[in-house]
Amino acid sequence: MSLVPAIVHYSPYGKSGTGLFDLDLIPGRAGIPRSAVSGFQSFEAFDPAEWVAHGYAVVNVDARGVFGSQGDSRFLGTAEGRDGHDAIEHISQLPWCTGKVALAGNSWLAMTQWFIAAERPAHLTCIMPLEGCSDAYRETLCRGGVPSHGFFGFISPFLYGSQQREDVIAMLQKYPVMNEYWQDKRADISSIRCPAYVLASISTGLHTVGSLRGFEDIPHDKK
Repeated sequence: MSLVPAIVHYSPYGKSGTGLFDLDLIPGRAGIPRSAVSGFQSFEAFDPAEWVAHGYAVVNVDARGVFGSQGDSRFLGTAEGRDGHDAIEHISQLPWCTGKVALAGNSWLAMTQWFIAAERPAHLTCIMPLEGCSDAYRETLCRGGVPSHGFFGFISPFLYGSQQREDVIAMLQKYPVMNEYWQDKRADISSIRCPAYVLASISTGLHTVGSLRGFEDIPHDKK
């Protein structure tokens, strides 16, 4: 059996496009023609049909507490980073894997990469955060000191799971100013040591600042 490296998506959205995440429910399919995807891709992730053909395995990991994953779901933070660390190390030891594992994905799948990479998994070779904020409080929920939970309030009900879910909106109402809880939601970019391919855009107010800060704060030149 030939060994292959793994591309991992760490996601709260499940392994396929369902519900809100079905492209057919988005106007114009977000500009993505049916012929461009195989149907095997998960939301905001790479298409396995393309990447497997280039010699990679694509692994879609359900975050803790979502869909069939056990436990209570979390809203980013260092705990999710530790979970991702363990997932990376487990995948690296699977019999088909070369031991080289990369993280990739857009939006939330990019946000989780900051936290996982900060935990420095031994077998994480690189990350590719494509538009991902890196400080949930300062960059999205309370930018400029003004509470604004519209996006997360909209998307939270679609993070399906059978257990409890961290209610970040309630926490913002309870703790409207910066404290230890919110500091935990700020990724420690300075701890990242692996190479990074970072993408940012000016078309979204949600991820632009965090993507640029993430790129600037990575403490090496392999970016």
